[in-house]
Amino acid sequence: MESLRKNKNWNLITGLLLTLFGSYRLYQHFSGATSLNTLRLVLSFAFVGYGLFGLYQYFQNKDQ
Repeated sequence: MESLRKNKNWNLITGLLLTLFGSYRLYQHFSGATSLNTLRLVLSFAFVGYGLFGLYQYFQNKDQ
């Protein structure tokens, strides 16, 4: 059984979901639809960052 770090499908799914969710929350905040408090804003940036890292891992493991 592959570990979760090397599981390509897991990296793709979590990367896409976290990037989309974080981007949606940031879009809501910066378009003026809602006003997020500081903690939620930081979490949204963290979701986007970790999602992009998951996608990076997916494409790096794809070559192996």
